Amino acid sequence: MEIRGWIYIISNPAMPGLVKVGFSRKDPRLRAQELSSTGCPLPYRVEYDVLVTAPREVERKIHQRLATKRYGKEWFRSSLGEAIAAIKEVSNGRLTQAGGGRVETDIKQDHQFSLPSLRSGSANMPAYVRGNRSARWWYSEKTGQLAAKSGSRRFGPDLCRYDGAGGFPGFAIHDPLVPWVPIDDVEHID
Repeated sequence: MEIRGWIYIISNPAMPGLVKVGFSRKDPRLRAQELSSTGCPLPYRVEYDVLVTAPREVERKIHQRLATKRYGKEWFRSSLGEAIAAIKEVSNGRLTQAGGGRVETDIKQDHQFSLPSLRSGSANMPAYVRGNRSARWWYSEKTGQLAAKSGSRRFGPDLCRYDGAGGFPGFAIHDPLVPWVPIDDVEHID
C-alpha cells in the first residue's frame, strides 16, 4: 500500500527570500495555519502543493536537490520557481493520478482543471459508501456532483474526480480549501 501525501511550498512575507519545502498527509493550508499560530507576525501562505505517492521519500530527495540552498531544517533560500522546479523534477512519476490526469494545484498559475465525468470511474467505488450515513459528503452518480451535507460546498464533474487507485481512495477536487475528500467520508447516492 503506497501512502499519499502533499508536498508543499510555504512562504511568509516576514521572511523574504525563504521558502519552506515539506510534506503533510493533511491539507497544506491547514499546515500553514498551524505554523501561523507559532508566533510569527504575519500569516504563512501556501505557494504551491502537489499530491504524490511516497511523500517522505519525495521530500527527502527534494531537500537533497536543494541542499546548497538550505537555510535551516526545511527552509531554503530559494526562489519559488527553483523550488517548484525541484519538486516537479523529483516527484515526476510519483504524482497521484486521477483518471489519467494529474492532481496538482499551482496557486501562482491560473489553469483549467478539466477531467472526464466522475461517472466513468464511479463503478470502482466501494459498495460500503452507499449506507454511510455518518459521512459528511454525498456523491450523486446521477448528477455527477459531490456535495457537502452541510450544503456549503458543491462540486460538479468538471471540478472533481474519483480516484480509487492506491491505498487512499477518494475525490480529488479543484479547490484550495478542499483538495481531497477521502471515500470514507462520502455517502454514495443515485
